[in-house]
Amino acid sequence: MAVPPLWPQSDFYKDNLMGIDFQALGTSFHYAGLVKKGLYFGVEGGLLPDKLDWVLLAGRNFTQENTIWSEDRYAERMNDIDQLIFVHVFSRWKPKFGWFEVDAGLRYAVFDRSGYDIDSIYLTRFFGAYIKPAVGLRKVKFGARLDCGFMEKEFLMIASPLVRINFK
Repeated sequence: MAVPPLWPQSDFYKDNLMGIDFQALGTSFHYAGLVKKGLYFGVEGGLLPDKLDWVLLAGRNFTQENTIWSEDRYAERMNDIDQLIFVHVFSRWKPKFGWFEVDAGLRYAVFDRSGYDIDSIYLTRFFGAYIKPAVGLRKVKFGARLDCGFMEKEFLMIASPLVRINFK
């Protein structure tokens, strides 16, 4: 006896994709068009900080207390970066089995790095690439985003957990 699929396979790739990603306080909206079966191309925009992000690798200016590797830990207690707004151009691969999908693309973000000086704001830009795998059901998935790029000529790697809600 054949087990019916959880959703109709014929409709799985027919529509374009729309959804929302939540990264702690940070929220983004994405839209992607079907390029060929299982492959989409899209844009994503968002705002507010990823309060659960983790700087994995940084130089002197962006090393924080929880950074794994850094050239110089001198100012780690003073350094703090909070994402304010970002834009992604990405491609998404969704295999037929549906419980897994992965985004890869280019990332531009504006961060506030004022640290403990609450009387001023200091904006800095991030340019780089990212990969964002997610697993779960068709409409709700859990995953992480790994960013690799440059902020003020300093290479950074940042990881952020996420929850994705797909509308289509």
